Amino acid sequence: MKLDQKYFFPFMGGVALLTMIAIVISSFSFKGRQDERFSKAVAEDDSLFIRPLPLIQGEETLTLSSYQDHEVLIVFWASWSGKSKALLKELDFLSTNYPELIILGAVVLDARDTLGELPEYSGFTFVDGAKLYNAWKVPGIPSYVFVEETGQTQTGVGYKPEETIGRIRNLLNEN
Repeated sequence: MKLDQKYFFPFMGGVALLTMIAIVISSFSFKGRQDERFSKAVAEDDSLFIRPLPLIQGEETLTLSSYQDHEVLIVFWASWSGKSKALLKELDFLSTNYPELIILGAVVLDARDTLGELPEYSGFTFVDGAKLYNAWKVPGIPSYVFVEETGQTQTGVGYKPEETIGRIRNLLNEN
């Protein structure tokens, strides 16, 4: 079958439009699967409370089991990410209203040698989060894991100023 030349450009435009729609749909679907995989990996991690987390400053490690009976927020961030820095600033402010909240700033994708000065936030403990980030296949930076006193976990990916902090505040108020 031969396509008449006057229909070629409309035909190619239709094919291009359908291809673009397919790409957009598959991209949203892929992102959703990544977020679900992250949540599932965290929920099914049997070593969550005993996995050693190396402190950024010094040679010591800590485990989440040392924070039993506390709510813990693990925040995956990178020093080069503007959204990470904005989230950390908001969490610093939030921590003044929730002093019982333990915040672990899990640095990823930064070598300790090139990290430079850590931000000065009260109530934060900074750990090397690269291994945990890779083990859980965290789909983006910044991301967080909220660990309830009961051991239940909630995850979040990305940073939208009011939405992200609002969700974390809701998690804190529920417990």
